[in-house]
Amino acid sequence: MTLPTFYSDPQVQSLQQLIDELQRGTILIPRFQRPFVWTTQQRLTLLQSVREGLPIGSVLVWRTTEHMLETMPSVAGVAVPTTKIEGPPWQYLLDGHQRLTTLFGALCSRRTLTVESDSESSDLSWDIHFDLRDQSFVVNTKGSRAIHLVPTNILLDSVALLKHQRMLISNGATDDDIDAIDKLALAMRSYKIPVVPIVTNDLRSATVAFQRVNSGGTRMSDADMVVALSYNTDFDLRKTLAEAIDTLGDIGWSTLDIKYILATVRASQDLDIAKPDAQQTSDRISSDPVLISEAAQNLVRAGNFLKRHCNIAGPGVVPYSYQGVLLAEAMRLNPNPSESVISQLVKWFWITTYTSYFLGASDRAVHSALQDVRQIAKNRTPDFLLQQHYADFTLRRYDFRAARSKALAVRLTELHPLDLLGAEHDGIAALAGAGPQALVQLVHRRQVESDQFSGPENRFLMPQTDANLIRLDLIGLGIRGASAEWLRSHAISEEAQLAYGAGDYRGFLRVRREVLQKIEIDFCKNLGIAQKLFSDTGDSYDEN
Repeated sequence: MTLPTFYSDPQVQSLQQLIDELQRGTILIPRFQRPFVWTTQQRLTLLQSVREGLPIGSVLVWRTTEHMLETMPSVAGVAVPTTKIEGPPWQYLLDGHQRLTTLFGALCSRRTLTVESDSESSDLSWDIHFDLRDQSFVVNTKGSRAIHLVPTNILLDSVALLKHQRMLISNGATDDDIDAIDKLALAMRSYKIPVVPIVTNDLRSATVAFQRVNSGGTRMSDADMVVALSYNTDFDLRKTLAEAIDTLGDIGWSTLDIKYILATVRASQDLDIAKPDAQQTSDRISSDPVLISEAAQNLVRAGNFLKRHCNIAGPGVVPYSYQGVLLAEAMRLNPNPSESVISQLVKWFWITTYTSYFLGASDRAVHSALQDVRQIAKNRTPDFLLQQHYADFTLRRYDFRAARSKALAVRLTELHPLDLLGAEHDGIAALAGAGPQALVQLVHRRQVESDQFSGPENRFLMPQTDANLIRLDLIGLGIRGASAEWLRSHAISEEAQLAYGAGDYRGFLRVRREVLQKIEIDFCKNLGIAQKLFSDTGDSYDEN
C-alpha cells in the first residue's frame, strides 16, 4: 500500500451537483462496476423518496492521483466523458451506481447530451414523468403528452421548466398545477446526498472497499464481484471473459453465463464450486489470467462432447449447469478421451440427470461428483457408476427449465423426428436454438384436461409449420393419414393414432404418455437406473 487508506468526512452535495459531476466526468463509473440492474419499480420508488425528502443513503467515491481506469462511456443511455478532462485527481464511483444512474437518467436534460443507443441501460425507458393527478412517478411507455404528466428531465433545467409551465398554462393548467410543479422542482434541486471519499493510490484497497460496501443492497452476482476484485490497470477480467464467450460462440455456446466459466476455473483449481468465494477466485485468476482462456477451451471440448455423444448442442439444453462445468474438468485432464472414458462419462451424465443428483446439491455432493469425473478421465471407474440408482419416470408436467423435461426432449431427438414431407427434422439444432419453443403442442387446450395439455405427452419435436397443418387436419397431412415411419419418429403408436382418428384426444395423449415413459425406462435400464416404486420427488430445476 503506497498511501494510507482513510475515509474523510462526508461532503454533503446537492443532487444537482452530483448529476452535473457525472455529466462533466468529474465523477466516473469504472468498468468493474456491474451493469445497471434496477427494476422500474425500484427506480420510481427512489424518485418518490427524493421527492418526500427521505434519505437514500450516501455514495462512496475513490479519489486517486495515479490510476486512470477505463470507465463506462454512458449513463442511463446518455454519453458521458470517460475521463476527467483536466486530469488528476480522478474520482471513481464505488457505491451508489444504481441510485445515481436512476437519478441521472430521470433528471438530466437530454437537450444538450448525446444519447447512446447501445449503452448498458438504453433498452430501459427513461421517459419518466410525474403524474400531477396521482402524485406519483410513472414511466410514460405510451408517449403521452397529457398536461398532468410532467417530464422529470426538465426539473433541474430552469429554462426548460419555465417553457413547459407556460405551455401548460396556455392549455388550461391551474395555479395549483404550477405550484405543484414548482414544489417538485424545488424538492429535487434542494435534495442533499452525503458523498464519502476514499483517498488512496492503492487500487487493491479501493476494490476491497468496493466488495465490502456492495455486500448489501441489491446483491451483486458472484461473477460481478470477481470481475471487480480482479481489476487492475493491466488486466480487465470482463474483457477476458468476453473473449472467452467469443471462443464458446464457435460451437454455439455464446449464451453461456460467465459464472460457469468462473466455476470451471474453480473446478480446475480445487476451489469451492457450489459456494464460491469471490476473493479466492479473484486472487487465483489475478495470479494466472490464462486460467480463463483454458477454461473456455475445456468448455468447448465439453460442448463438443455433449453434441457428439449426448445430442446436446447448446448450454440451454444441459439439464444441470454443474454437469457442463465438471465435464470441462474431465476434458482438461483428458482432452482426447478413449471410447471407454467416453462411455463412462455419458453414463455419469445421464445418471446424474435422471436421479436429480445436482438438485439442491451440497458442497460435499458437488465435490464428490468432481472427484468422480476426475477418476473417469483417468480411465478409472468410480464407485458412483457401480451403485444401483433409482429414478422417478412420472413426469407430471412439462417445463423446459426442469432437468427431466430437458432429458425427455433429448430422447425425442434420438427418434430422428421427420417432417411431413419425410425429411429428418434437425431436432438437436432446434432445441439448441429455440429451447422450449422447439417443442409444439398439437392438441388444443379445449380438447383435453389441463394436465394433459401441459404434460410431456403433448410436446412434439417438429417444425411449427407442420404442427399448424396437423391441427388443420388436412387430408394426407394430419395424424390420420401419416406414415408409420413418421408416427414412430414422434413416439405415436398405432393405438394412439386410432384414438386421434376417433377424436379421442385424451386417449391419444394418454397412450403417448405411456410410450414416452417406456422410452425413458428402456434408456435408463441400460444405464443401471431402476424405476422408483413410489414417486417422492417433484420437478428438478437447475437453479445453479
